[in-house]
Amino acid sequence: MNTLQKFTLVVAMVFCSMANYAQQYEAHWESLLRHKTPDWFMDAKFGIFIHWGVYSVPAFHPDRGYAEHYASSMYRGGADTRYHEATYGKLGEFGYKDFIPEFKAEKFNAEEWAELFKNAGAKLVIPVAEHHDGFAMWNSALTKWDAYDMGPKRDVIGELEKAIRRRDMKFGASYHRERHFSYFTEHKYEAVENPKFLAGVQMEIDKAPETIGLYGPLGLTDEFMSDYKARWDEICEKYGPDIFWFDDIPSFYLSPDGPNVRKFQKLLKQMVAEYLNREEEWGRPLAVNNKGRLEANFPETFGIREYDYFYIPDIDTRAWMDSRGMGDSYGFNKVEDEEDRYPSTHDLIRHFVDVVSKGGVFLLNVGPKADGTISENQQKRLKGIGKWLAVNGEGIYGTRPWKTYGKDNIRYTTKGDDLYIISTMWGSKHLYVYDINLKKGTKVKWLGNGENVSWSNYDHHLKIMLPLKKSYGSGDPLNAAYVFKVEGYFAE
Repeated sequence: MNTLQKFTLVVAMVFCSMANYAQQYEAHWESLLRHKTPDWFMDAKFGIFIHWGVYSVPAFHPDRGYAEHYASSMYRGGADTRYHEATYGKLGEFGYKDFIPEFKAEKFNAEEWAELFKNAGAKLVIPVAEHHDGFAMWNSALTKWDAYDMGPKRDVIGELEKAIRRRDMKFGASYHRERHFSYFTEHKYEAVENPKFLAGVQMEIDKAPETIGLYGPLGLTDEFMSDYKARWDEICEKYGPDIFWFDDIPSFYLSPDGPNVRKFQKLLKQMVAEYLNREEEWGRPLAVNNKGRLEANFPETFGIREYDYFYIPDIDTRAWMDSRGMGDSYGFNKVEDEEDRYPSTHDLIRHFVDVVSKGGVFLLNVGPKADGTISENQQKRLKGIGKWLAVNGEGIYGTRPWKTYGKDNIRYTTKGDDLYIISTMWGSKHLYVYDINLKKGTKVKWLGNGENVSWSNYDHHLKIMLPLKKSYGSGDPLNAAYVFKVEGYFAE
């Protein structure tokens, strides 16, 4: 290749690269639906969600449920209220704002967290930038009710963003403020014309009017929507997240013709368009999630379909993500942080395999304690998943589904010309894989030791001869699932 040819090739490559980001999106669905979820997301397969905030101080829900909603439920007269008044004092005397000084994060180390997630095999990490409680976890110029000015007095999101990117993981900052306008009101998740704060919250505001900055603004007003957008814009400018992750906009609770609902839906499209147009500025493809019940706001075919504990019964080649807590809660719940209250490492790995076999990405949540430590029970599971992926990740990362996700204890993934057979059971001598026949000379490798195994076609099925002895001891995470690579299965 001569110099002119090399120059021409370089110029062509530059223009092709620019073309990938030159698409300008407008705030309507005909335009936004042209955006495709990037390959980096489809290839990632495993991410870490982090719910950590002021709610991590009480860290309580009486049983099954979300401890991160303590900020609202503590005022509503149920079990959380009874617990709160017995533990901290009566409503109006000790409120949610009073937990902020106790949110010290004195043991928080972003580098240690990022290293744990990297070793767990994660390719994507999404800490919560702001939950419904209204407390921002970054250094914000828009509010003093943030982790930099109060509580930890640190830019938590900024520290995590740097530590995560240093380890070549994608970074997101989830944004849950869309419910804040009614979170502390009598009409939770409703846009009513004259909303009122819950009695306990109003008593706090009467005593300390500046707390309206935490508990308000009240109602789905122009003021709220302006602030909602401004905070997200600030996150983008400061941290450049790879994914626009926001919680479900509660239109399914609201009348479509309710006060300002249509205006809010229009604002969402504007925010998504502006975010996606940053692809050219930032020089990298971006992703947007679409919470599973957002049909009232977003078309089902837009973005990454996602919902809490999102189960899909069969293959779906559209981008989708299963988000789930380590247990039942996302925020740390001291009631459930016990070995027998969390799914086992084996169960999490098997669930992960099922998600990937159907084309999804698994987003596993971590709920740290208020001091910034991650409990041993959560760490144990992350380390176990990381150990399993270190051996078997070839059959997970960058894969796509086959014609079927599997049956019974068998799941399938594909990559290039290769087929991966993932079994959650180990037979005594043989593993039978139904409806597969192999050509003579095909190599089947067990990723567990990197060696080829013997096989035969048996009555229109594949019969894999298992090694007489596994190399793993009892309870080892590697026993959760066994991966066999059929090399060149799709080659002509």
